[in-house]
Amino acid sequence: MRKWLIALTIIFGASFIASASLAGKVYYQGGMEYTDHDNKSLDLASIKNIYIKSDIPVTIKPTTGEAYTEFNQSCETFFGDNEKYKLSTASKDEVCHIDLTQIKASTFNLGKRNDTKVLTVYLPVKALDTLEIDYTGYRDVYRTEEIDLTGFDIKNLRIEQYWTNVNLDGNYESINLITGGASTININSKKQANVELNGSANYELKGIFKTLEITNSDETKVTEMNQCKVEKMSIDGNVRRLTMNECKIEKLIAEISESDIKFTGECKKVNITGYNNAINLQTSTLCDVTIQDNDGNVTLDGPFNDINIDAESAVVDIKTIKPQSIKIKGEDNQTTLNLPTNIPGFKLMCMSEELNDGESIDQYTTYDVNEGERDEFKEASTKILSEFKLTEKEKNIYSYGDGSSRIMIRVGKSLNILESGQIAK
Repeated sequence: MRKWLIALTIIFGASFIASASLAGKVYYQGGMEYTDHDNKSLDLASIKNIYIKSDIPVTIKPTTGEAYTEFNQSCETFFGDNEKYKLSTASKDEVCHIDLTQIKASTFNLGKRNDTKVLTVYLPVKALDTLEIDYTGYRDVYRTEEIDLTGFDIKNLRIEQYWTNVNLDGNYESINLITGGASTININSKKQANVELNGSANYELKGIFKTLEITNSDETKVTEMNQCKVEKMSIDGNVRRLTMNECKIEKLIAEISESDIKFTGECKKVNITGYNNAINLQTSTLCDVTIQDNDGNVTLDGPFNDINIDAESAVVDIKTIKPQSIKIKGEDNQTTLNLPTNIPGFKLMCMSEELNDGESIDQYTTYDVNEGERDEFKEASTKILSEFKLTEKEKNIYSYGDGSSRIMIRVGKSLNILESGQIAK
């Protein structure tokens, strides 16, 4: 009896090893292949609103033929296990819904390979009131989808999908894009639009915008704007590199850090806060600028009106011959201020926020100061090093040339005023 048991054990063990070897061989030779396909035609003749909701990424392609949607899936699995999906469409009145829903999940993901699945919607170029695309699932492969809406006129457009290249070229009223990963967003808005761009992506923008808002952009590497006209632009996040070429912006507000910002064109008001930014603003129209930036470099060129710099340590390069006024402050300020060699002149005045019972620092020249405050001014003035020949006057006001520009400085450790070169008149 014992001999029979031993023999059966040997036979069973050999069978198990053979099965394991066979399974391994099948797996490495390609495993069990699974494919699924479905498509449905779309009647969009009277449709003005399209809502797409999918459990897998969505691709949009314009077509000159009939509208339809197509689902494709293929994968190889060791256990023959795979997800299953259901594609459904529904149209009523002026609304079309396209839904792709997962109806069965994988039990095992081990050994799965060549797993691709995509929902493609082919749309004829037309005007729409609403287009919404919603895929919020986890992207487990680095595949970039395409959403091409070139030529479409859409009043309200909303897309939420990562790892997607989006091309928009048409008339829009509202654009809301939530993207990320390796996305590239191209927008040419031919109608004044309200635009919200949320997430890390590379943006290439052109056209006219009523509002332009960029948020949560910590991984954004490049934002390039060419010949854009914007009433109000706001940025909250690190854009890495922001280039605005020949743009017209009424108001620019940004809270960014460790970013490279270059602007040419027309701008009326700029307010930037952050740290360690390289900021280069060249405007052809009178502009007010406020910058709070520690350890940054600021270059200003154009007919600036009021320049306000709040930085503990910064290099400020003024290319304008005659800015109206410059204010530089900071608790422990050690700023370098570069001025044109041929500036007509300026008045430099030390200021203290505590003067006149905490009144605005703009008031500092309108009243007498007490002896203690004079000592504070005197100590601060000894820390001003200038390549321009300054002349001391009453109330610790220093002048150069015709004194036509006002410079107000709260000196901490030091202020270096340097000549930065000749500016052509």
